[in-house]
Amino acid sequence: MDREEFAQMMLSAAAYLMNIAEQSMRITFDRDRAKRLKLAGSIRSFIDRLAFNGVELRCAHLVSKATKLQFAHFLRLLNKEMKKNATGECGNTVSLRLSAYHENLRTAYDVMVLNTLHHIVLEPFTVPLLPDAAFAHSPLFTVDVDDAKTTSIDSTVRNWEESGLMRSKILLQVPSYGMEQLLLNSSDHGVGKPTEREYAIIGQAEVVTRQQIGVNSF
Repeated sequence: MDREEFAQMMLSAAAYLMNIAEQSMRITFDRDRAKRLKLAGSIRSFIDRLAFNGVELRCAHLVSKATKLQFAHFLRLLNKEMKKNATGECGNTVSLRLSAYHENLRTAYDVMVLNTLHHIVLEPFTVPLLPDAAFAHSPLFTVDVDDAKTTSIDSTVRNWEESGLMRSKILLQVPSYGMEQLLLNSSDHGVGKPTEREYAIIGQAEVVTRQQIGVNSF
């Protein structure tokens, strides 16, 4: 398999799993256990077909206080399904990906169930979409911006631990890319300042190039 074929396969896998996530939320909210079992089985089948070692769910925008119990049931079923006839040291894993602004885990998640997963990825880049702008801010440590506290990595980790999540389960994503956005007001810049809604992801090579030529637009 050449690079192009592999890239196409990964894109297809990503699209399939995104569709799976949307389905999982709709079915998870259904109290029909049989439907949840069927979905967990279909995810396992897909993982086996592509020889993946696990699945990482990114569906926080679909999870809420009202779905807490059903989502916990689904995670238990999926975790159990992935461990059937598993091979390798870790077997087939189930993980969850959350952005830094999801500070209060207990509102929408059963933390005891989260502790049974392989890991919880903490995304340092957060982009909560607003009607007229997007924010991209997650400093490592808390900073003051206009007399308000911004979401920070250290405060999120602390809140997760206080909620009962094991520190060993937290995996901090260290991205090798940049995010480029235009400020709504070019003279009003700083951490957490509002930007235009559109944004672009810049690869590592371009980040290095821009730094070398002195461009600091992200």
